[in-house]
Amino acid sequence: MLVLLRVLQGVAVGGQYGGAILLVTESAPAHRRGFYGSFAHIGPSLAVIVSNVVFLVVANLVSPAAFASWGWRIPFLLSAVVIAAGLIIQLRVTETADFQRLQEEQTAKTSAPEKRRSPLLVALRTHPKEILQAGGMILLIQVYYYILIVFSISYTTGRGMSKSEILILVLLSSAVTVVSIPLFAALSDRIGRKKVIIAATVLSIASVIPFVTLLETLQTVPTLIGLLIPGLALGAMYGPMAAFYSEMFSTGVRYSGAWTGYQLGAVVGGGFAPLIASALLEGTGSLWAVGGYIIAAGVLSLVAVATTKDRYRPAR
Repeated sequence: MLVLLRVLQGVAVGGQYGGAILLVTESAPAHRRGFYGSFAHIGPSLAVIVSNVVFLVVANLVSPAAFASWGWRIPFLLSAVVIAAGLIIQLRVTETADFQRLQEEQTAKTSAPEKRRSPLLVALRTHPKEILQAGGMILLIQVYYYILIVFSISYTTGRGMSKSEILILVLLSSAVTVVSIPLFAALSDRIGRKKVIIAATVLSIASVIPFVTLLETLQTVPTLIGLLIPGLALGAMYGPMAAFYSEMFSTGVRYSGAWTGYQLGAVVGGGFAPLIASALLEGTGSLWAVGGYIIAAGVLSLVAVATTKDRYRPAR
């Protein structure tokens, strides 16, 4: 039952992604699409910060026994506030001008009702390369980010580090990600999406060395530095991604194309990353095996970005 509910939650959240980035990017001024689109990507890192803070507060307000018995339910119940806020916002937003224009054009072409094919099927048929590239672009972010916020906690606490301590360190890393996302997205509005994403991807791959080296120390300051560096690099990579995705597909299949590509990378990357990392560590006894896994995902993402056409054009 728990697994089924989690799957339903994943489907629901995944279904929101494509619409969220398109609502933001298509409603933004042409010269600020990267910056505005980045706010759709701030959500996951901001959620990590808020959830960690709530858990830390509750854990410090009740005894360990009470937290294990019933206290852990409080953060989950409080999340209903976020759900209500999101629902109110979504009920009040309107379709973007691009989508309304597309509907008007389709209506003008024929007065008789016509049977239209599913946009998802059209996207798969007409943009298979772009969907694979979109999935590949996000692969490193998904693998690395979930290793940062999930695997690193289990690794350090299993070797004696305080859970509250590592949660605070992960929180600080996520805070750096939140700040870097809009900054580098704004930079992509000036110099282009592809340049920023390629540079950030290379930096993310390079950050694996200090990440593994410093995480192995199990010391507070080195571990924090080891988490902050990829937090910055992944934010730089993630920032321009929303605008890049929206520019990869035509209006009629933009939602389906962006959604399918992102979810492909999310399932293959983020969905299995903590399990694969744990298995690699257990099988080899070395954290460098996990580092190699991240680097492999990074190389695939770099190839995907390098082979993708940058459709960004600076506003005149």
